[in-house]
Amino acid sequence: MGSLRKCLWAIPLLAALPAPTAGQGMCVALDRIATASREAVPFGSLADAARRGDLVPGFSGGQCRVTAGARVSCYRNLAPERLELDAMERSLRDCLRSAPVSTASSLVRIPARELAFVASGLRYRIAAYCHHHCRAGLLAWFEVAFEAARPKD
Repeated sequence: MGSLRKCLWAIPLLAALPAPTAGQGMCVALDRIATASREAVPFGSLADAARRGDLVPGFSGGQCRVTAGARVSCYRNLAPERLELDAMERSLRDCLRSAPVSTASSLVRIPARELAFVASGLRYRIAAYCHHHCRAGLLAWFEVAFEAARPKD
């Protein structure tokens, strides 16, 4: 009982700590992906997290795919507001500390917006079709791949 009392006083202190934001979660995910890009089989260790749905915040439920040695890509239909392009752009700017390098849309033939960021030899592409209030729903897309062809060992 005495040890329980010692721990109870810490609960208000823990409750006062700021909760992790979605942006912080995105930074953790991007760091994890960047680290995995340097593995012997790039991105290979991320396959289980992609299947579980906890690889990239907002893209839950197994909506991420890992192509070992090549890329990580995620999509989400009926995505929440935090996956709109403006929100994703802010997260990537903060996490990668860089500005977008392109705004060309080459993904599909429907009107879309796409941005790309380059950091540490990786190209981070985000795209959004529509918005969260759109009748068809927001389709959000995220991909990380090598900026240039990876040299063969």
